[in-house]
Amino acid sequence: MDKARQVLAQGVPPGVRRSYHTLADHGGVAHSTLHHRAHSRPSMQDKAQSQQYLTPWEESALVKFILHMSDLGRPVRIKHIPSLAFVATRGRSVLILDGFGTHETLEILEYCFANSIILCRLPSHTSHKLQPCDVAVFGPLKTAYREQVERLERGGVNAIGKEHFTCLYKPARERAFTVKNIKASFATSGLFPLNPDRVLRTMPKPLAEPTLVVSDETPRQEDAVLQTPITPVSVDGLMLLQNLILKKDAHTLDEITKQNLQQHLLKLAKATQLSLTKSALQQNHIQLLMAVNNEAKSRRSTRADILEKGSGQVFSYEHLQDKRLKRAEKAAAKEAKAKAKGKRGRKSKNPAQETAEATASTSIVRHGRKRKSTEVEAEAGPSVPKSKTARVSNVQGIAPVARMY
Repeated sequence: MDKARQVLAQGVPPGVRRSYHTLADHGGVAHSTLHHRAHSRPSMQDKAQSQQYLTPWEESALVKFILHMSDLGRPVRIKHIPSLAFVATRGRSVLILDGFGTHETLEILEYCFANSIILCRLPSHTSHKLQPCDVAVFGPLKTAYREQVERLERGGVNAIGKEHFTCLYKPARERAFTVKNIKASFATSGLFPLNPDRVLRTMPKPLAEPTLVVSDETPRQEDAVLQTPITPVSVDGLMLLQNLILKKDAHTLDEITKQNLQQHLLKLAKATQLSLTKSALQQNHIQLLMAVNNEAKSRRSTRADILEKGSGQVFSYEHLQDKRLKRAEKAAAKEAKAKAKGKRGRKSKNPAQETAEATASTSIVRHGRKRKSTEVEAEAGPSVPKSKTARVSNVQGIAPVARMY
């Protein structure tokens, strides 16, 4: 008990009016302090006992970081020091994630090792049961966003664009991300409070192994002869089965029963034909949608540099170094292969050599043409003038006549 509480407990001598000033004069404590203690305000000593202090190594780490930021010209503000102290005093943290490929890269694992973060990978295909957001948050968010879109469409907006997303998402998020939904999501997934049975009891039980009953009866001759007809999966198969029933199985019936059976089979055949035709059309439409979806997935898929897939294992820092070395070796081999592929093909010649070859080929062509023309002239005999020359007559008064050869 501090001194102010003791003075309040002792009081004043008899005959003296009780007040904060008289208590302060009698006990030697400020009257404002007595007023605070009387109104349940804790003392500095009591308040300090409930506070968390840094250990020596945590305090030195915090001071070192603040001085380092000051040397870089970016001093840390006073309001950020409590949060930095909390980061320095906290222990290891657990980060729960799914098995998405980009969540398990070397850079992320190295960052977790450096910052004392323990990664916990969820089993495959369990996010709808184990992830709190998928359990009880994204569902109300989807419903609220759909209501906002419908309200905007009723207002006359036919196409919802990017400019409408923020104004639609904000009220939907405020309705979905409530304290009640978030707490319910953690409770439903069995994380907080920890209750694995909350999830396990919703899982379907594995099917029991069927027990085969062995009959002691000896097979009869009729059982060996009977054959089960094939179940029709198309309209043609259905018509064949109908004809088989009417021709072979209904010949022992009387005429009235046979007619009734025929009418019933016709009704059943028509209904089955409609069902098979509808199923074929739907199957064709499903295949078209799957092809479009697969094409869209291949365009949206991004190649991520991830770790090798395998069974669950615990990575150490040495494993990360080995993975980084292997990745560097693969990159170097790929680059060397690309360079070697670029050098393939015809070797480049020397410019002087190319000029000499071009000159030689030109001379060969010219020489061949000259020899060919010489041979043609020798075979033809005396040269014949290319142009026709007119012969002038010696007789006066007669115009020259050009002969046509």
